[in-house]
Amino acid sequence: MRLKFSALKYFVGFGLVMNIGCGTNPESTRKLTPPITVTSVKILFGGMYGYAEDENKVAKLTINPATDSSSCPVGYTATQIFGALKLNAEQKQEVFDHSVFLCTKEAASGDAPLLIYGGMWGSGYQDGKKVTFLNAFSGNIEGCPENFTDTKILGVNNVDWDLHFCSQKSSPALEFYQSFSGAFGSYSLDGTTLWYNNPVTTTPICPTNTKATKVFGTSGVDWTMYQCVPSY
Repeated sequence: MRLKFSALKYFVGFGLVMNIGCGTNPESTRKLTPPITVTSVKILFGGMYGYAEDENKVAKLTINPATDSSSCPVGYTATQIFGALKLNAEQKQEVFDHSVFLCTKEAASGDAPLLIYGGMWGSGYQDGKKVTFLNAFSGNIEGCPENFTDTKILGVNNVDWDLHFCSQKSSPALEFYQSFSGAFGSYSLDGTTLWYNNPVTTTPICPTNTKATKVFGTSGVDWTMYQCVPSY
């Protein structure tokens, strides 16, 4: 299913040109490591939402588990990190990749996130077969860390392969949680490859001491998305 451009123009933005490579994967572990204390986190994670088919194959905006709606929590900013349009045979714009929005907030003293980020993982196609982009936060597996909820944010037949993110609701009982370092993706404008900004760095790169790990992207079908993973 495809949506007309007029219904989707809100979902497409602009980024900066940037060439980037994919980092190597950390050692395998099912749990989130290394954790850091709340006081050292500067950017809080407030969930994500995109556009995907539900269990009935109906394409629609996905639900952010932080709000139970297609929106960011109060006080959090929605930043588009993925989404692209293309010209069809009639030279009209239509969806090439549906959009993904990331919710973040600069932490004040004592703030804790509404959600703990547990990584992303996706699917694609390469060399004539389906491939899976594994989640570095869950020990390089197809899925989420233990006790984390899997939320599908992309996946529409003939438009996007599937993309998922993992989260766990925060509570005062959780003494530690993983540092959130952001994510970002690519798109094309007038034949030039451009990049959406990572809201954590306000540029299409990962923070210091993290690396970009590919979670999405199939040549000729989907543009590329990276998540930022601790590099130690």
